[in-house]
Amino acid sequence: MYRLAFIALLLLAVVGLSAAKSTLGYIDSERILNESDDAREAQKLFETEMDAWEAQIGELEAEIELLKIEYENKRLVLTEAGHTEAQDAIAAAEDELDQVIENIYGENGEAARANSELLEPVMTKLTEAIKRVADENDLEMILDAAAGGLLYAIPDLDYTDFVLEQMNTSSVAPDFPASDEE
Repeated sequence: MYRLAFIALLLLAVVGLSAAKSTLGYIDSERILNESDDAREAQKLFETEMDAWEAQIGELEAEIELLKIEYENKRLVLTEAGHTEAQDAIAAAEDELDQVIENIYGENGEAARANSELLEPVMTKLTEAIKRVADENDLEMILDAAAGGLLYAIPDLDYTDFVLEQMNTSSVAPDFPASDEE
């Protein structure tokens, strides 16, 4: 008798769970950031800044190379003081290069700050787009497949295209500086 009641209760629970509406969805934020107009614009601006930094580093490296060549060419005729002066100039230029690289690529360097400043409005817009899609589709939760926690989900729960569409058609655009190419 108890066994029959338990089986009936179990069947009711399974039927109830299968009838419940799914209120979950997921997105692929990596794909969104690769395909979003705003994210692409931010990436383009960041790459422009990176090119300028690389040019600055290249100039310093060329300067160091020139100092080394000049030193090698004059090495045999330099006095001891001349040797010291040339080696000090090379060391100072290398120190300057190291400092420039640290200022650009260091933990709190210009590259990290620029990337953060450029991505902040994109991430704000992404968050707003996710909220709109969740509201429009009565979703209680949206997971991110790119975060690695989602191991499997049916494709019907993928809302990436909806969020991407919201981001690319939204009237709220981040304030990017005008690019030089326009």
